[in-house]
Amino acid sequence: MKYKQVLAFYIRLSQEDLFKANGEMDESASVSHQRDLLRYTYSSRQDLSGYEVIEFVDDGYSGTNFNRPAFRKMMEEVKRGKIQCIMVKDFSRFARNFLDAGEYLEQIFPFLGVRFISVNDHYDSDGKEGTAGDWDVVFKNFLYDLYSKDLSKKTTAAKRSKARKGEYLGKAPIGYVRSKERKNQLEIEPEGAKIVRFIFDMALSGHTIPEIVEMLNQAEMPTPGTLTEKKYKGKQMTVRKNTTVICWQYNMVWAILKNRVYTGACVNFKRSKKAPCGTHTKKNEVEEQIIVPGCHVAIVTEEEFERAFEQSRIMKKKRNKKENQYRPRKTVLSGYCVCGYCNRAMRYECRRNLPDIFFCETTRHADVPVDENTCDCRRYEVDRINAAVLKAIKQIGELAEKKYCIAKRDNSGKKEAATKLEREIGQLRQRVLQKKTEKQDCYELYIMEEADRNQYLAVKQACDAEIEEAEKKIAELGKEMVMQAEVDDEQLKELENISLFAREPALTKEMVEAMIKEVRIYRDDRYEIKWKFRNMFDEVACP
Repeated sequence: MKYKQVLAFYIRLSQEDLFKANGEMDESASVSHQRDLLRYTYSSRQDLSGYEVIEFVDDGYSGTNFNRPAFRKMMEEVKRGKIQCIMVKDFSRFARNFLDAGEYLEQIFPFLGVRFISVNDHYDSDGKEGTAGDWDVVFKNFLYDLYSKDLSKKTTAAKRSKARKGEYLGKAPIGYVRSKERKNQLEIEPEGAKIVRFIFDMALSGHTIPEIVEMLNQAEMPTPGTLTEKKYKGKQMTVRKNTTVICWQYNMVWAILKNRVYTGACVNFKRSKKAPCGTHTKKNEVEEQIIVPGCHVAIVTEEEFERAFEQSRIMKKKRNKKENQYRPRKTVLSGYCVCGYCNRAMRYECRRNLPDIFFCETTRHADVPVDENTCDCRRYEVDRINAAVLKAIKQIGELAEKKYCIAKRDNSGKKEAATKLEREIGQLRQRVLQKKTEKQDCYELYIMEEADRNQYLAVKQACDAEIEEAEKKIAELGKEMVMQAEVDDEQLKELENISLFAREPALTKEMVEAMIKEVRIYRDDRYEIKWKFRNMFDEVACP
């Protein structure tokens, strides 16, 4: 059975669409234009009529890197062999980095057998309209790359110019909203401003951040995230990891106490990109930031901010110093243990005269009712978690050891059987070629009138029957060869390495890094381990 081939329309736009007045998302004109162009090209070209069309759209993503959800999804389908052709408006829609674009056009797509069409560039890898090595293709990709980097520098320069004029370019913090009358200016948001004022008053009166967090939760004051959802009601928001518990946490209060925007100053460029068009950013020192005082109504004075910030910073340092006085900051499973209820990474605490623990901080300073879907501040002993994880790894190690022995023993027999099948398939293919030649020779004799029609039809019928039987046998033997496929050396090595862990007496960092993605922790000593080798073994849940 011949499967229908698939053609993927790939559409990209660098700026996200604006919200409609009713809160729904509206596609940009550029996205619609690209779609119309690709559809027109598809319908007007006869050679594309055999393809089934699917669409991938990245609206609001840069072309300077491939960190785009629709692009990644499309490439996954390509690797699975589900997409045979990709069509874009022009090379810049696919990628603006000419080295990355060239690698896909010259190496990856030809290797995967994928046809690539760029409409405006008159490029088709399957025809004679252009090749990936043509100078015009290379030069266009190079220009797109230079254009993006130049545009990035100009955009940054324009933003710096606006920042020096006192325009606020970031997201409005709690206590403020963006002004509708004055562009890039902040206005007081009464509900949030009261909370900010309360936090600074408590800090000025000598309360620590944990005490302030506890007071905020006892008073059931809305969190910054809750107030943001109110501001943008009806619009698409990021889904919370924990939907059952919303409470104040330490880092929320500390972020407010160190934010100079509350003094009425406009603070921009707290972070900057390490390179033009790059994705990595670095934190800027205060001297590198652009701070313009007196740009909007202040919630606290400059003096109050300095006193509260300095006092909280000193307390934070004392707290960290006290914590780190005799305690190691990490253990073997640090960074791998996750709360099973809110998906937050659990904190490790080393205690001097008591067992070390992991705990979740989400509800640490909040008195909330705990149900089956809500996390709490319960403490989980590190030794018990380590023992459960080690037991599971040993079970996997024993299973790997058995599989390794079987695979190593069977490989020699499978190799011999596969060689025999390959030889038999070769003979059948030779037989098919012989019969096709015999049929062709008979046809030539018939054309030259050296054989009559009945003789030719008899030979053709006999040859076709033998060819059909041989091809059927080749297909059966091909399936058998797949069954006889031996375990490759890389998988054997992986099985051998995992089997060694079955004899380890204690849990080590090497074992964790090699085998575990995360350990989800639940109440009643229940743990769920996510492994790094789903293709080899099923997930194991620890009782």
